[in-house]
Amino acid sequence: MGAAWVGLRPGIDTAYAIGDTVHYAATVTDKNGSILVGARPVWTTGDSSIATVLPDGSAIARGPGKTMVSVVVGKLVTHSRIVVRQRVANVEVGRAAGDSLIVLPEGAELQLRARATDSRGYAIAGMTASWHIDDNSIAGLDSAGLLSGRVAGRTAIAAKIEGVSGRSSVSVVTPATAIDLVAGINQRALAGKTLPQPVVVRATNRRGGPAAGKRVNFRLTDGQGLIDPANATTDADGRARTTWTLGSYPGRQTLFATVENVDSALAISAEADPVPSNTRVVALTETLSAQAGSELPDTVAVRVTDSTGRVLGDVPVRWTVVDGGSVAAISARTDSLGVASARWTLAKKTGTQRLRAQIGGGSVLGIPPVTISANALAGAATGMVVVSGDAQRAAAGAELPRWIVVLVVDENGSGVAGAALSLAPSAGTLSDSALVTDSVGSARTRWTMGHSAGDHTLAVHHEG
Repeated sequence: MGAAWVGLRPGIDTAYAIGDTVHYAATVTDKNGSILVGARPVWTTGDSSIATVLPDGSAIARGPGKTMVSVVVGKLVTHSRIVVRQRVANVEVGRAAGDSLIVLPEGAELQLRARATDSRGYAIAGMTASWHIDDNSIAGLDSAGLLSGRVAGRTAIAAKIEGVSGRSSVSVVTPATAIDLVAGINQRALAGKTLPQPVVVRATNRRGGPAAGKRVNFRLTDGQGLIDPANATTDADGRARTTWTLGSYPGRQTLFATVENVDSALAISAEADPVPSNTRVVALTETLSAQAGSELPDTVAVRVTDSTGRVLGDVPVRWTVVDGGSVAAISARTDSLGVASARWTLAKKTGTQRLRAQIGGGSVLGIPPVTISANALAGAATGMVVVSGDAQRAAAGAELPRWIVVLVVDENGSGVAGAALSLAPSAGTLSDSALVTDSVGSARTRWTMGHSAGDHTLAVHHEG
């Protein structure tokens, strides 16, 4: 006989977690009410996203909501209902799942979340939490779960959903907001040697107090020596230190220090002085001359190398005039070719003048200065000066007792050599009336008086 009736139990049931199973039983009878053994019912659900059903009538919760559970035997269909209503079994509090400790800097804000889950660990959507913090002097917590760090310390927060609470610990820390150099400033040592003092930096917080327990990283430009240690933790006063051994190249070298939470790096400079035994300095100019008081037409320069001929750039060079005048360095250090140059203005006097170039930090290094010489020449004659022999007296027809000495000078008062002079007395005779100035610009002659008494004059003319 065929099936005449199908019954389904329970008529409605509820699952409280995703993945829970609700068992349904179908009873099939004939028209006499006798149970048919061996009937093969077909099971379905109205919405498989809420529940699915196995061939044995086991309905498995897949998502929140309500749907029909149906059994079909031939042309007979019977329905039941299943309700999937997740029940809160656990509440997770933090930024992400598994946060056991929330670390927050002073003055920072963090949006927390409260995640409700059912007994099988599936998240429950649409839940609203009520928030609580144990100590609001350490941190603030508003009704939406926004956590604000106030002062350093530890506290705990809780979120409650449908009577179930979740808790998490909170640690408010003092972050570093700045890093400064406090010791080891402006140091120098021979290239390849260790600086005399350790480099000490200090990390501070936003109130200017020490930021203790912060990681500081020290980093050198490639190839510029060694540091020990490369990483350090600030002490109770916010200080961290390292020892710096300079690289083998002389010149400025740089160490960078960074501290966690601060984006910018602190640049620390030191001077590596050239090693005297491994330093060679030569002048690039040999024969120099210009008018006294004027600037040389070409620059003066020196080149610095090591003993192998490798050029040494960025080495400081100090220029000093020895015999007056002035000098202006084009740059204070050697360039990439190891060359340093300057412009030299000679003193307003003729003759040899000297300029010295001192390499490195000074003569204390033991590197002797390089001396460059120039010949200061007189300019064009602009005047004459009677050096001696003026206002003499002698008997008529007699020779004056002293030489007549005339100096031809340029605009600076320097003697002009090789100037041609012609002399014409008002009376009497000269030992030489056509003269040429000597190397210091002077010329001399003797004057014999005329035979008549009275004042005599001598006219001197420069033929130039």
